[in-house]
Amino acid sequence: MTMWFRSRLVIDSDEDIHLYYGTARRIAKAILEFEVPVTVALSGQYGSGKSSVVAMTLKELGFSEATVRAAIEKRDPRALQSPIVLSGKNQDLLALGAVYLDASVWEDSSDLFGTLLFLLAKQFRVERDVKNSLKKVFLVPLSFLNARATGMQPGGIKELKKIARKEIENITEDTAARLQLKDEVGKILKKVLEKTREGKSASKSRLLVILDNLDRVAPEQTMKLLRSIHMYLPEHEKVFILVCFDRKVIDRFLMEELGITESITYLSKYIDLFWGMPLPKRTAIGQIISKFLKQAPENCFAGHENFQQVLARMLERGGVANVKVLEMILRSFIWALHSSWDTVPRIPYGKELPDASLKNLFGKMNKATDLLKTDFGLMAAGRFYITVVYTRWPWLYDAFYLFGESGRSFDSADIISALIPFCDKQKLESDPYVHSFLASYRYLTLWWNPGVDLTESFTPYRIPKGVIRKHIVGELESTE
Repeated sequence: MTMWFRSRLVIDSDEDIHLYYGTARRIAKAILEFEVPVTVALSGQYGSGKSSVVAMTLKELGFSEATVRAAIEKRDPRALQSPIVLSGKNQDLLALGAVYLDASVWEDSSDLFGTLLFLLAKQFRVERDVKNSLKKVFLVPLSFLNARATGMQPGGIKELKKIARKEIENITEDTAARLQLKDEVGKILKKVLEKTREGKSASKSRLLVILDNLDRVAPEQTMKLLRSIHMYLPEHEKVFILVCFDRKVIDRFLMEELGITESITYLSKYIDLFWGMPLPKRTAIGQIISKFLKQAPENCFAGHENFQQVLARMLERGGVANVKVLEMILRSFIWALHSSWDTVPRIPYGKELPDASLKNLFGKMNKATDLLKTDFGLMAAGRFYITVVYTRWPWLYDAFYLFGESGRSFDSADIISALIPFCDKQKLESDPYVHSFLASYRYLTLWWNPGVDLTESFTPYRIPKGVIRKHIVGELESTE
């Protein structure tokens, strides 16, 4: 059995089922033609494909696939050492150097900007020019909190005066070092740009700085990095900065920590342009589902490819737009089928339903979703339903268990109000997809809960019969 346990970085446009390549192409064009310095933010949820857009952008610019994979997948800062020569805005030859910082690798760094400068200096072999300047700034101790913590203990006034004098010395040294760093960074960037053009026929040079995975570090680290870039990068240097993060996380941080309600006015000081990640297309979701269904045991969905429409609708009603979450659900679903294959009810492919009563109830298997008319198909849909619930809303999964264990009986129309005593009411009422999902699959919810309206659960894959089964199949087939 072959399973996809990690999402593969998308580089070639042929692999781009989400149609992200258009965004990558526009960013690549901006890198060559925008007036610099400029900072552009690529914003999207964690797992939305930002790193793949970065990879396709580098490929579009002319970096080889091996180089791009080494830089992003292997996180090798040396991979982008060799600048490339491109045609610029006015057909001038432009030498482009690039540095890639994966923030998630350096999340325990005390200062990401310092880390960025060290990587930049090492990549372009100007380490000696940067080390002393950075040490002066990033290792200077400040004692504001120490002074407050000391308070008025015995001899406190004398101690306070001593701390105050030390504080003044520290502030003076720190300020001088930061002013010096601004000059030093200018010199370093000048040398980097000279190195970029060294031995090339290009008349101009430009530096591309990519700051990826900023949504994997604390938001205060991201904001500190943006402030440092704004403060230290001289206006005249030819630098294009591409930062990748989830703007919703930053907006929430600015609101909760700083009380800033209009985040865009605050961020506009540090970001010149926002690009939002496009949401996955329905066709792309269908292709991903199809890819994973091929990994099911014994090719059990053969001849029933349209069954993926049932699964796609369930994902859509559950609000699953994030590619990483989508693939996680599908991996869990396929693995559940493999791990319990010995107890799964089988079906005779291509034949009529063996149960005469079910045959009379549903007729012959001649619809796109005929797989639902079999015990296996119904079990598979139920298994997928629970996988969506557990991955998207683990608190709801727990509530289902308590709800079912209560042994009480509820009308399917009242499923949401019936769940309130067993879960966080605010969570249940604040997520619109929960309401949509439960309203669409009321009988599936009741089937899963032992002791509610049904006495059987699909653990371990016992299947409801009769009218209840007809209701469940109707929910799964519904396109409304």
